[in-house]
Amino acid sequence: MSLAQYDAQFSYLLRFAGESRMTKKKKMRKYMYGLQEELVTTISATKPNTLWEVRDRARAYVTTHNFQCESQRYHGVMESGQSSGTKGKKMYPS
Repeated sequence: MSLAQYDAQFSYLLRFAGESRMTKKKKMRKYMYGLQEELVTTISATKPNTLWEVRDRARAYVTTHNFQCESQRYHGVMESGQSSGTKGKKMYPS
């Protein structure tokens, strides 16, 4: 995989990333500066998520999303009066 491909894939998967984590250095700085949140925010650097963490989060999102879509399709057909056990009829609307 080339660097450009890696960068494109990482930036695509980054949209599934959660918020940045509190590292030990960030916790120490927050303790040192007390309630000066602006200073802590300006000084602290975020720990980026690894590609593996982002990929796993993306897979979980896609799996959940696909299940919800299938569930909505199924329940939409059942509410319209079609029986799921009837032969010759389509289960899902086209």
